[in-house]
Amino acid sequence: MAGPTSRHFLSSGRQLHAVVWGDEAAPPVILVHGMKDMARAWDGVAARLAADCFVVAPDLAGHGDSPWSADHSYAMSTFVYDLASLVRDIQERGHSSSVAIVGHSLGGNIALRYAAAEPERVSHLCAIEGIGATPEKAAESDAIPVGERMRAWMDTRRKLFERPPRAITDVGVAAMLLKRANPTITEAWADHLAMHATRRADDGTFVWKHDPLLAAMAPEDFEMPRKLAMMRAITAPTLLVYGEKSWAVSPADDGRMAFFNDAELLTVPDAGHWPHHNAPDVFADSIRALLRRSATS
Repeated sequence: MAGPTSRHFLSSGRQLHAVVWGDEAAPPVILVHGMKDMARAWDGVAARLAADCFVVAPDLAGHGDSPWSADHSYAMSTFVYDLASLVRDIQERGHSSSVAIVGHSLGGNIALRYAAAEPERVSHLCAIEGIGATPEKAAESDAIPVGERMRAWMDTRRKLFERPPRAITDVGVAAMLLKRANPTITEAWADHLAMHATRRADDGTFVWKHDPLLAAMAPEDFEMPRKLAMMRAITAPTLLVYGEKSWAVSPADDGRMAFFNDAELLTVPDAGHWPHHNAPDVFADSIRALLRRSATS
């Protein structure tokens, strides 16, 4: 199958980049990547879903081939608004029906919040390790005074501004670093990711495409009880995915899954935080099964 084609969509006056796969007349599925990742990280899954879906994978602001924020500030609410803009763009191009959304990590968190805000526009939902911190970890964070959290954010942001971009001698080194972060992926997949995650700098070296200031995302957010309560507004059939060897905790083990109206859990064997990279066939089949489910309400 031929690779994806590029397109852009407008959000808050910015032209954000996306890649699309498959027949535009087919049911739309949006794939939202995680922190410091990119749209092309979905290639393995998108190529499999494109046989019967119209697949749209955006580059979030500050990632991939989308522009960085002018002031290098990134807030969760802005990411959610950008996803809402993409959904409207797809629907204005001829898809009057709701869309399915799949999100990984940060992308899963964005997708969950959007599905709670505009549930009528989301037909099916999948979050790969995207609910956020466990209730225990979130309680520890929520207990930190707001002033301390703000000061820590300002300190981190200041240090990141002062740090020069990390120069990478070649794409092979980038692939090695990606495989070090996720040892469960193949070398071929690490090479593919590195090719799309880097760009050549003026001096001939390579740098990551994502904005380094993403490591200091805006500290404002809902506290955990409100985040979990928000999940009850989601009406779409939902699939929660976890990697068996991931550092993340399954929501079935700490009660978070109970906040969803209609959710199933998939644990991918021998996979880490990126189970869709380790088992794209299994994952794509699971998404097809999700798309066949109907809402219980």
